[in-house]
Amino acid sequence: ECHPECPQGFYQSSSGCRHCHHYCRECDGSGPLHCKSCPPGFMLDGGLCMECLGSQFYDASSGTCKACDGSCRTCSGPGQFSCTGCSRPLRLDRLNNQCVTCCAERGVTGNATAADCCHCHPETGECINSSVAGKRRIAEWGALHTEESERALPSVAMTVIAVCAAAATIFFVVLMVLQSRSSREVRARSRGALYSPLAYTDDGDVAVLASRTAFPVHDDPEPEQHPLLEHST
Repeated sequence: ECHPECPQGFYQSSSGCRHCHHYCRECDGSGPLHCKSCPPGFMLDGGLCMECLGSQFYDASSGTCKACDGSCRTCSGPGQFSCTGCSRPLRLDRLNNQCVTCCAERGVTGNATAADCCHCHPETGECINSSVAGKRRIAEWGALHTEESERALPSVAMTVIAVCAAAATIFFVVLMVLQSRSSREVRARSRGALYSPLAYTDDGDVAVLASRTAFPVHDDPEPEQHPLLEHST
């Protein structure tokens, strides 16, 4: 019986062409263990397509995974100028795709070599190379840092002003409340008499305390002088 040839990514079965496992580019059966070739970036090992490890890169010419250069943590190809990630204390020089040391971290700025990274980004730790492009990046970063600092100053000043205004408002509110309470106490004293409780002396007698209410004092009218009646005897 004649069967038509299956296209790439399919294999021949009794029921016709069936799709290969997604790990495989070409296969001769179902499942991930029947691969004949792999997609780019994967290595064929015993019928299984395996992705390269983080410290490896895919060599298209041989179809295998190979180890990165010893200075690279991750890489895209062979050699020290194909690094995509570095292990500390090395930093990635993105201009040359190279892992280099920062002379500022080593404390030997006076003896730095051409391969040293003398300008590290303070936030990301990445290398800013001393080439023309690197110097331009250094100047751009310095200008950006200065601009961000200048933008931050007005916000700090506004925060200080807002805090001072809030403190002054609270002070005046408390002062008004105290004044209002004092005024109410004065009015209450003027409307009614305030008496003190009775006190006892050492002998057990009750000592009456004087009232704090002042009453008007009126002079008693002098008694009328009546003329003496003369009686005749």
